[in-house]
Amino acid sequence: KTAALRYRQRKRAEYDALDEECQGLEVRNRELKEKSDSIEREIQYVKDLLIEVYKARSQRLRNN
Repeated sequence: KTAALRYRQRKRAEYDALDEECQGLEVRNRELKEKSDSIEREIQYVKDLLIEVYKARSQRLRNN
């Protein structure tokens, strides 16, 4: 009976540790997703700027 109780306590502790690790990983995942989204927006912004620069440059060359 005490062995079964120790087994259940050990399993409960393992489950709690895994649950805590899972929650920590979910938080980390959200943080990384936000960082990824931010970087993607920044990349798109730079791409848009480059397109504007090339358009302006090509118009300037046509006018000269």
